[in-house]
Amino acid sequence: ERNFAHYREQGMNPEDLVLLDGSVLDNKPITAAVHHIREHRAFREVDRRLIFIDPHADPHTGDEADAGSPGWFETLRGALSDLPRQQPVHHELAEIAHYNRQIRRLKEAIAQTRPQVEALVEQATGGALGAPFTVDQLRHWRLTSTNLMATTPVVYNAWWRALVLEAIDYLVGLLGELCRYPRESPAARWLQQVVEAWAVRNEVLRAEYRIDDQVREDADMPRFAHVVIRFGIEYKRRRINFVLHELNDMYHRLVLDPACATPAVTLDAVKAEIHACLDALAAYDSAGFVDPASAAEARAVLRPGAGQPGEPPPAPAEAFAAAHDAALGRLIERIGAQSAIGEANAAMDAALASARVQLIEPACRRKLLTAYLGYFHWDVILRPALDALALGAGPLEEVLVDRISPADAFSLRAVGEGRAVLFGTAFGSFGGFLSRMARENDYLWGRLHAADRLVGIVADTAPADAGLDAAELGALRKRLFEAILAEEGARLKAVPDLLERVRRAVAAL
Repeated sequence: ERNFAHYREQGMNPEDLVLLDGSVLDNKPITAAVHHIREHRAFREVDRRLIFIDPHADPHTGDEADAGSPGWFETLRGALSDLPRQQPVHHELAEIAHYNRQIRRLKEAIAQTRPQVEALVEQATGGALGAPFTVDQLRHWRLTSTNLMATTPVVYNAWWRALVLEAIDYLVGLLGELCRYPRESPAARWLQQVVEAWAVRNEVLRAEYRIDDQVREDADMPRFAHVVIRFGIEYKRRRINFVLHELNDMYHRLVLDPACATPAVTLDAVKAEIHACLDALAAYDSAGFVDPASAAEARAVLRPGAGQPGEPPPAPAEAFAAAHDAALGRLIERIGAQSAIGEANAAMDAALASARVQLIEPACRRKLLTAYLGYFHWDVILRPALDALALGAGPLEEVLVDRISPADAFSLRAVGEGRAVLFGTAFGSFGGFLSRMARENDYLWGRLHAADRLVGIVADTAPADAGLDAAELGALRKRLFEAILAEEGARLKAVPDLLERVRRAVAAL
């Protein structure tokens, strides 16, 4: 009744329903899982792992020359579905390997350029990062530190232009949502052209970018920087995630470097404040923060005379931007004022100028502040690579892959005596339907193989100098096997011989 209640509420008879196992369409959704693993945020540094179960680790396909005529089960299986029962995962695993290789290279690039960036930030701050400083000083350094790259205009101007365009893309997304223009529709592309034309007219998009060395407030920044401050949400996320990445590295220094005497609880408190800054940006992932009056104004300005949502106004984009320049400016200013995206800068300034940060050992504090003030140098390297990896502003972490299968669990291999231990893999993976004994057999082996592999997976997360040896891991596996046998021995009635053989093998470990 509980499982089918919603069908009954719609007047359906559950006995007349046809239910289909979702695995028929995607039996191994590795790509989707990895996507979420990549983007998920963690408070502490963690291993990001994909653990998948594969009873067909090394499927035997047989020789077609000896196949002969199909039997009854082959005919039945072919009649049921032509979809493959065993989907190869080689392509997905190759993609993960490529992704991990790029992440390692990015981390190497960060490490190799860190001394130069540290020197530039020291120059910009007059060597003041090792001493107490105020939030006003930190804000001034943040606003002007990008000028250090201005001596290389070909890089500096291109980076600023990319940053402005990224902010414009976000703004266009908001306006498109307010105007109910479908993404990548002709109307959405027209809107993109209109906003970019407005940006050119108002020198938001320009040939050269420069910030006065004396600015001390966001309000003093030029117009192109204002657009980035108010709508550059992805840049802010990348910078905050990078600061968190550097902060996580400090936990290792607490262990490895006796000179770094900062208590972990202090780093935890600083990290909590930084995570709060990152969490606050989630409110602006959609246009829900825009008030109804501003939403109506957006539609009035950008959909004049439009017949249906998705239909662009007839005026060419540049002509429309010229004719509505003032109205567009007021609309963008109004929406920017309603968002608190720009306040993320002030929140980060406050967090990194707090008394807690001042308590961090000077060398570690300098590293943390360099990550914040000098991030734009690394963004030149990271942003194109992160876009290519479709990682957005997510954390720079590899995704490790572990498999649980009979081919990977070695501790009880002698029990199988060289034969396949799973019965459910027979008959195109329908073998488990044929008998209770087959199901109990595979259920028990599933628990044993999982315990065997999970010990190895957890041990792999420990540092190399943790001192875990094979004897300790073997003893842990034995305890787990004994616990499984004690729990399942009374329940599994159809496999007494298997239980006895496993008990003997476990006792011999």
